[in-house]
Amino acid sequence: MWVCVSDNFDVKTIVKNMLESLTKNKIDDTLSLETLQNMLRDNLTAKRYLLVLDDIWNESFEKWDKLRTNLMCGAQGSKVVVTTRNTIVAQRMDVKDP
Repeated sequence: MWVCVSDNFDVKTIVKNMLESLTKNKIDDTLSLETLQNMLRDNLTAKRYLLVLDDIWNESFEKWDKLRTNLMCGAQGSKVVVTTRNTIVAQRMDVKDP
C-alpha cells in the first residue's frame, strides 16, 4: 500500500486511502472511521503487508498512535516505511533508522 499523507494527517482519510490502495477499489467517503477500520482489519488480518506512508509532516504522537493500532493485525514480517523531511516526525513515530 502507498499513501501520500502530506500536511493533513487525518486518520479516517489515511485508512480510506490505505483500503483503496489495498483493494484497488473506490471506497465510499460517507463510511465511518469505525467501518473503515473494520474493513482494513478484515483485509490485513494474518497477511504480511508493506505500507508506505509518504511525506508525513504532522508531529502529533496521538494521531500516529491512533493510526498504528489499525496496523497491528498483520502477519509477522509486515513493515511500515515512513518518509518525512522532519526529524521530529521520525522520532515521534519511533523510526528505527531515520
